[in-house]
Amino acid sequence: MKELLINIAGLYSEDLTTEVLRIILKDIGYSVYQRLFYNYMFDNSINKNTSEYGFTIETQRSFLEGIPDIIIYDDNVVYIIENKFYAEFSQGNQILRYQNLLEEHFKKQKVKKIYLLVLKNRKPYYESELTKQQLKKEPQISFIIWEEVLSIFSSNNFLIESLSEYIKYKYLIELEITKEELMIYKNKNFANAINDLKILIEQTKDELGSMGFKTGRMSQSINYYGFMIENNNVCTWVGYGLQWWLASEEIITPLFMQIRDLFKPNPEFDDKFKKKLIELKFKDIGQEGWIKPYNTVLFHEKFKLVNEIKIDLDELTKYKLNNQLIINR
Repeated sequence: MKELLINIAGLYSEDLTTEVLRIILKDIGYSVYQRLFYNYMFDNSINKNTSEYGFTIETQRSFLEGIPDIIIYDDNVVYIIENKFYAEFSQGNQILRYQNLLEEHFKKQKVKKIYLLVLKNRKPYYESELTKQQLKKEPQISFIIWEEVLSIFSSNNFLIESLSEYIKYKYLIELEITKEELMIYKNKNFANAINDLKILIEQTKDELGSMGFKTGRMSQSINYYGFMIENNNVCTWVGYGLQWWLASEEIITPLFMQIRDLFKPNPEFDDKFKKKLIELKFKDIGQEGWIKPYNTVLFHEKFKLVNEIKIDLDELTKYKLNNQLIINR
């Protein structure tokens, strides 16, 4: 628990709630919640905590087949928990790849299972999507419902309350849709524009990867879609944010590059480095770090956009390398 802020700093959406759940399932101070969770997950009343089961718990462990949100395992059993609110299955076959992952990397475990941790009203959607993946009979897939987990966790514990309020505020409160918004939703260009933006980001990721940049997996949520990119120890995020206008009234595009001191490794965010960011037309938006908006005119000019991003990354790298040389002297 003492490393709580370190573990969750910079996270949001699925990644944030996944990490909080990991803390609850690993910290000995949350043993009572662990027993409740496993009783619910395994549909029994054994009342064992993580330590008593002898489980190892890992989050965001990388495999060739993908990066499961949570893996719980011992010498005999292994469970994947994939946390989904509104995100699609990555590449359309995410769960099939996880079945292959369990068979390939956990051969000695006899019991293997995949759980989808979802909202109650999203379960039918994910059940429908599973039918498109030509899944194997084993390992089996089951569902865990967020509302039911929050119900059995219900208490005045600070972390539990905070997790519950975050999920309720971000995903469960009904939104009032105005007539103006309804007219926008009815316009097919609305969906087409979002889809075009998504495709552009995916193509941009591929192009930058072909240039030798180290790109991370595509992160997605209801409000964001993008990827981390690293070049010579400079790390940034590139993608779109559907609520970009909340960051600054000056920003008039949903497409941007983000750089934060929490992205490691990065140069020290001293006055000299901030001056460099301003020179590159980054904007300071407070706790979310610095962002560089990219003009919407570039949306259908993929190679021009990729080139602009490459120039910014090269400039940031140049600053890092020059700064290292000064320090080494």
